Amino acid sequence: MLGFEVRQTPYDSGRLILHRDDADDARFALVTGQLGEYSIRGWILGSEGKDDEWWGDPQGGRPAYFVPQSALGEVKSLDRFV
Repeated sequence: MLGFEVRQTPYDSGRLILHRDDADDARFALVTGQLGEYSIRGWILGSEGKDDEWWGDPQGGRPAYFVPQSALGEVKSLDRFV
């Protein structure tokens, strides 16, 4: 699969959210910020982000994988895909 799916949060320390039905072979990038000020925090392969350790339902009603930024690949490693 080529390209990336981008997930965004306004929170600088936000986590990348993945759902069980997200493609395992897709690459997911996390972008934080808002109102034109954004930062690419990193990326992960769908299958790698679906780790039971990150499964949760912090708001109640919509469980998902909440991948911490520390688990994401470095932005500079994106060069090999573009």
